[in-house]
Amino acid sequence: MVKNIPTLLIFSRLLFAGIIGLLIPSRSFDSTWIVLTLLYLGIFSDVFDGIIARKLNISTQHLRSLDTLVDLLFYISLLLYVVLHNPSIWNNNGFAIMIILALEATMYVISLTRFKKLPAPHAILSKFWGIYLVIEFTLLILGVGGLHFRFALYFGIVTHTDRVLIYSLLRTWDHDIPSSYHAFLLRQGKPIQRRKLFNG
Repeated sequence: MVKNIPTLLIFSRLLFAGIIGLLIPSRSFDSTWIVLTLLYLGIFSDVFDGIIARKLNISTQHLRSLDTLVDLLFYISLLLYVVLHNPSIWNNNGFAIMIILALEATMYVISLTRFKKLPAPHAILSKFWGIYLVIEFTLLILGVGGLHFRFALYFGIVTHTDRVLIYSLLRTWDHDIPSSYHAFLLRQGKPIQRRKLFNG
């Protein structure tokens, strides 16, 4: 039963994404706080699924790929919520958002085409961008506008370019690659260092 905890935590975010999707039509004050609560519960589950999996020595390729896919769906549900509740977010940042989504799709296409596997980079830049997104989505859900989201998107473009490069450079599929530089080292047959705090 204990070994199922990481999987349950991952699927909890899928459940949260579904609830957020159902709340998109709602304009009530309560729905705002429900979505905000689900955001932080989702981040909590994202942090601890990997930690627990590594502690139990069950951080498998399948689990890491599933984690990456569910994270994508979770963040897309949040993006849809804030954009549909405040269309000006899309009007002001739609092009940058589309670039990020295109880069994410490109990473999936490259990994599936080259290796027949879902990607699971878990790069260091992605970790920091994830923290940044928590702050940004908190502000956006609470209706705090400004240029802060645009800066987050620029950071996201850099982060997703790094993810695309990782699966472009690897000769064989791998997961938990700290950066595209580390992917380049692996391509050259050189060992890389993975830190337990960030990678399995």
